[in-house]
Amino acid sequence: MLLSKTIFGQCPADDVVLTTQAQVNQFGSNFPNCTVIPGSLTIGGGPGNSNINNLTALRNIVAVDDDLLISDNPLLGNLSGLSNLASVAGLEIVNNDKITSLNGLQKITAVPGDLIIDGNALLKNLSGLNGLQTVGGGLDITNNPQLASLNGLQALNSVAGEVLLSENTLLSNTSALAALTTAGEGMEISFNPALINLSGLTGLSTVAGDLLIISNDNLANLNGLNNLTWIDGGLALELNPKLVNLSALANLWHIGIGGLGIADNATLKTLNGLQGLTSLDGDLGIELNPLLTNISALSGLTAIGGGVEIELNNTLASLNGLQNITSIGTDLAISANNALVNLNPLSAVSTVGGSVEIELSPLLASLNGLNGLTYVGLDFNVFGNNALLNINGLNNLTYVGGSMVIELNPLLARIGGFNSLTALGGELLIGLNDVLTSITGLQNLGAIGGGVEIELNPVLNNLTGLSNLTYIGLDLDMFSNNALTSLNGFNNVTTIGGSATIESNPGLTSMAGLNSLTTVGGEFIIALNTAMTSLNGLNNLVTVGVLLDISDNPALSLCVTAGICAYLNNGGPVNFENNATGCNTLAEVQTGCGGAGGGQSASGFDDQPEAAMDHAPVAVFPNPTSGIITLANPSEVGGQVRLLDMNGSLVAEQTISQNAVFDLTAQPPGVYLLDIRLENNTGIRHKIIRN
Repeated sequence: MLLSKTIFGQCPADDVVLTTQAQVNQFGSNFPNCTVIPGSLTIGGGPGNSNINNLTALRNIVAVDDDLLISDNPLLGNLSGLSNLASVAGLEIVNNDKITSLNGLQKITAVPGDLIIDGNALLKNLSGLNGLQTVGGGLDITNNPQLASLNGLQALNSVAGEVLLSENTLLSNTSALAALTTAGEGMEISFNPALINLSGLTGLSTVAGDLLIISNDNLANLNGLNNLTWIDGGLALELNPKLVNLSALANLWHIGIGGLGIADNATLKTLNGLQGLTSLDGDLGIELNPLLTNISALSGLTAIGGGVEIELNNTLASLNGLQNITSIGTDLAISANNALVNLNPLSAVSTVGGSVEIELSPLLASLNGLNGLTYVGLDFNVFGNNALLNINGLNNLTYVGGSMVIELNPLLARIGGFNSLTALGGELLIGLNDVLTSITGLQNLGAIGGGVEIELNPVLNNLTGLSNLTYIGLDLDMFSNNALTSLNGFNNVTTIGGSATIESNPGLTSMAGLNSLTTVGGEFIIALNTAMTSLNGLNNLVTVGVLLDISDNPALSLCVTAGICAYLNNGGPVNFENNATGCNTLAEVQTGCGGAGGGQSASGFDDQPEAAMDHAPVAVFPNPTSGIITLANPSEVGGQVRLLDMNGSLVAEQTISQNAVFDLTAQPPGVYLLDIRLENNTGIRHKIIRN
């Protein structure tokens, strides 16, 4: 017992901690006239099992100026020894295995701080708190497995903090809270498997914080919330498998920044009861309700302050109920609703502050219904909609601040409907659309702030819908579009800010369509295009920021264009290999351009034939390397080694004899070109990875 700074016959001057029955008895003997504890009072909670079983020695205490904590007393059966206690700052009754009621606390009318009743194995009701009217902090009643009712709280009218009723296995109703009018920081009712309704909460007209009703296995309705009109935070109705209607919420008209979440309620078929809801400051989330067939009760909403997420509702066939919404503050996500056939009720939506995601809806045949949309603040994604035939109905969309992704829509034949879109802030990705033949709806798009990726669209045969595009801020990737025969559509593109990759397009015969291209900020790769015979189209190329790499195009024999020759004359770094004769080495292209001068091979050895470089007898290992590499040269001929970065700039060089080592430890991790020229005029180039 902590009795320092004490005055015998009165009270201790500090906190009191009583962990054994002997200490309780001693307190009564030492302080027979003590009525007010100036600090806190702890009963139990010591190391091991407290043996406290009787509090009679504390019968004269009428007030505890700080908190009263009664915890971890496996032998304590009642609180009758506290029958004169009328005032505490806070009250915690925790993990007392034998207490069945709170009799003994009848004189307490107010708890200015928190009231916590948690983990009391045999507690059946709250009788003993009959005089309690106000709680200044939170009310926490959790994990009391035998608590069948809240009887004892009938006089409670105000809780300034949060009300938490959770994990009380036998709690079947809340009728004892009929006088409660204030829950100042919200209310959570969760994991009470026997709870069948919320009777007793009829006094609540407003909830200042969130109202969370989660995972109550037998809750069939919300009766008891009939007078609720305003929730300052959010309303979450989740994981209540027997909840069949929301009719008790008929008077609710406002939900605040916390939003409305209705999720994973196995038997909920409608949202009837929410017809009066006209104001929603936060998100609207309707997810994983397998029997939900309509949301028409939401027709009073005209604006959503947050986002809208309607996902994984297998029987939801219509979005009727959203027809009056004109603006959505953040994201609009319609995803994996297996019965949804159209978006028509969204026709009044003009602005979405965040992203639009229309994904994985197998019966959705069009995007009609988004025809009023003018502004999307972030991304616009159309992904994995198996029945989507076209993208029409978006003719009023003028702005997409982020990326546009149109991917994995197997029946999508045409991208139309973006006729008013002039700029795209992020990336344009069009990929894996099996029957897509046309992208003409993008014809007014002038600038793309991110990259362009058009990949794996097997029947896309032209890019004419991009005919007004002049600028691509990041990378251009054209990969594996089997039917594409030209790049016409990119005719006005002058600048690609990042890299450009034209790869594995088996029908592409030339670079026609890139006639206006002058600048590629990164690497420019033209590779593995089996039918390409000419680089015609690259007539105005001036600058490639890293490397022009033209390789593995087996039919490519004509690399001599005005742009290529001018680029070589300006000394730009290049790599020609594994193309047809005429484009297989730098020397061949230089000859076609009218002379051997100009240009810099990726090796830096301008006059070295590529064939000689490919077959020179020098091995380099290990690769990748952490720093030191070995050059094994069985020819007994010395030579010169140069290390270049991927911009073609010289990093280091050294002279070698028959065998040598080369030290990269001073170089930062990355990819380098190691070029070796031997004195017998043979050489080799290796791409080295420095870890």
